[in-house]
Amino acid sequence: MDRFRGAAENTDRHHRNEVLKMATSMQTQFSGSESTPIRRSRHTRGQATVEMALAVPIFFLILVGMVEYGRALMMRHTMTDAAREGARLAALMNADATDVESTVSDLLLSGGLTLSQANVTITGTNASTGGNASVAITYPYQSIVLGLIHFSSDTVTLSVQSTVVHE
Repeated sequence: MDRFRGAAENTDRHHRNEVLKMATSMQTQFSGSESTPIRRSRHTRGQATVEMALAVPIFFLILVGMVEYGRALMMRHTMTDAAREGARLAALMNADATDVESTVSDLLLSGGLTLSQANVTITGTNASTGGNASVAITYPYQSIVLGLIHFSSDTVTLSVQSTVVHE
């Protein structure tokens, strides 16, 4: 009886070792280990290189587009803030056009815009109560990246206007 029990234990141990060997060989086959390399066909060699060559320019174009759009949005936001503050100041009874222009210029400079390129139009500083005071700003926007590679020298004119009722 002990003799059969020992033979059964040997068979179980042998079976466990075979299962373990089979699992290990499957693991190395699917993990790409050097012990059992997976063969690739000739048509798939260099596939990753071609995919990168196609994907990198598209990714770079999207990245540059996001940076340029963010820069244009920042410029427009600066102009909007300056026009809003100028119109609010112009709506006060004791404000004159030079005070409004000075405030708008300071805000444009603090936003990194060049005053020589900005066109500021102030109207309604002397209006009566209930009248409108308005500040309009236009500024040319030119792409930095496209300008560096001489792709485009076209400018886009950004314009904002803010109108406030006189107090």
